[in-house]
Amino acid sequence: MSLSENEIKLICYTICATLSILGCLLIVILGFTCKKLRTFSYRLIIYLALADLLSSICFIIPDNDNTLCKVQAIIMNFSQLASILITGCISLSLYVMVAKENFSIAMAEKKILGGIIIIPLILTIMPLTTNSYGKSQGWCWIDNDSEYKYMWMLVEFYAPLMFILAFNIFAYIKVYKKFRDTEYSLLETDVKAKFINRLKFYPLSLVVCFGIAGVHKIYYIAGGQENFYLDIFAGCVVALYGFVNSIFYGFTKTVKSYLRKTFGNWYSYRDNSSSNPSFAKP
Repeated sequence: MSLSENEIKLICYTICATLSILGCLLIVILGFTCKKLRTFSYRLIIYLALADLLSSICFIIPDNDNTLCKVQAIIMNFSQLASILITGCISLSLYVMVAKENFSIAMAEKKILGGIIIIPLILTIMPLTTNSYGKSQGWCWIDNDSEYKYMWMLVEFYAPLMFILAFNIFAYIKVYKKFRDTEYSLLETDVKAKFINRLKFYPLSLVVCFGIAGVHKIYYIAGGQENFYLDIFAGCVVALYGFVNSIFYGFTKTVKSYLRKTFGNWYSYRDNSSSNPSFAKP
């Protein structure tokens, strides 16, 4: 029995979204289990993982039912806006702490958290006034048949995306220049090199994942015919956004060290259990 296009699409989205869900859950679990990660900077990464987790779950919701489709669209719009804003907050925190040498931004964590919830919530409510959530190309978002679809696409996603992306690039350039200054000459060369090299990856998740989604939308705005394979490709890339973020943002030096230590102890315990008779069951 052959699968329908919608079933194939859901399977592909589910596979990619599952990778993102696992990546996000790992980041959250590490944040609660590793004491060294209980910092302001890593809490921002946890907030990012939670937003991406919510967005990833949306991709495993079937969209063949009108109500489920609207639910998917609303939750996805909120969570992706929140995720984009959090990347901006991470950039801002790096910029303030490194470029401006001001560490008081950590005191504003509650305000930042409030902003990344309230702003996406207000923006997400707005299209409800014109009943504009529904079936879109590839997945549910702004309804194809909505009279205001282009306005909402811009207001709800692409304008915030471009603004945050521009700010992220600006902030990382400033941080990069600061790390090149002689003030940081006491830092080990390899530490500086690794940090600077890591900076260039931060904006990539937005550029790659949502850039492809943007090309996908432009294709249809320009009058392109329905393309099943383009829909799947764009949807899978967006569904992988949480996984990409978990790699780029979450796997810091501290995280890698913690994982190596944890799994190293586990393998050591296994080896001792198999070689030492006192560990064996009677």
